[in-house]
Amino acid sequence: MTVRTSIVALSALALTALAEEASSSTAQRWIIDMHLHTVPAAWSAEATPVNPATGLPSTATTGADLLPQTLLQMEAHNIQLAVLSGPLESVEEWMSAAPGRFVGAPQFPMTHTSALELVRYLPSPDEIRQAAQAGEVGAIGEITAQYAGMIPSDPALESYFALAEELDLPVGIHTGSGTIKILSPEQQKLFRVDYGNPRWVNDLVSRYPGLRIYLMHAGYPFFDDTVALMRVYSNVYADLSRINWSFPRAAFHDYLSPLIDAGSGRSPGTRGRWKRRSAVIPCAPSAESPSLAAARPDSGGFRRRPSRSR
Repeated sequence: MTVRTSIVALSALALTALAEEASSSTAQRWIIDMHLHTVPAAWSAEATPVNPATGLPSTATTGADLLPQTLLQMEAHNIQLAVLSGPLESVEEWMSAAPGRFVGAPQFPMTHTSALELVRYLPSPDEIRQAAQAGEVGAIGEITAQYAGMIPSDPALESYFALAEELDLPVGIHTGSGTIKILSPEQQKLFRVDYGNPRWVNDLVSRYPGLRIYLMHAGYPFFDDTVALMRVYSNVYADLSRINWSFPRAAFHDYLSPLIDAGSGRSPGTRGRWKRRSAVIPCAPSAESPSLAAARPDSGGFRRRPSRSR
């Protein structure tokens, strides 16, 4: 399955998956996780001792446990394919160990308070090209420019977007308010909440019209700019990773419902396409904190709410 087919399949299933009742069986859904992370084993053991969604200790007690535990959760929740984001070395390791389960996607620039050195902090465009030609990369992202004190359209990242357009690699860009908890005191000085606003993506779409972009975290809480960008550009998508479990259920639904409704006024020929693009199946930072509505008793099925004026 190509990445293009994966994204189309994901988008087509999105609205149905979110609207199903909580009692619906996850086994009936063919799910693609657009936002899954891998990190070096030693870093994982040091940095992720607790599941952020449940507050419970991780079932992966060592870094080496992370892949098999992730695969178990993917099987349990019928996640057939996942776009795997992380340092190239870690991505390639997981893809080699579990052929056919992941689409490789290098994450950069990477920052973390850990003293451990990341082997692939900022892979060169040539490295990504070679990995793509070898079938080890099928997308690019998460591009975490905000955490490096940069906007997504920073000139330093220009060559990566040009490469993505050339090779037709979908690009996932970190958007939203972000967090400073994962940054060192020095890195926090560079961080700006506004750098996570999707409006900074507009320059990229204009310069690279053939580039397919998905806004990770759906631009939360920058609703107006997220909607404006998606209404104008049909090649801009969104994923709902993290915001569907790290914020109260009501707050998440209050953001999601008007995001879908924002396309209701479009012409009949474009309305369905908007709905498929505006609600991508929720994803979690690891399959261990599943984000499916039916996977968490307190989340329930998605209920449309009257849109609030914004």
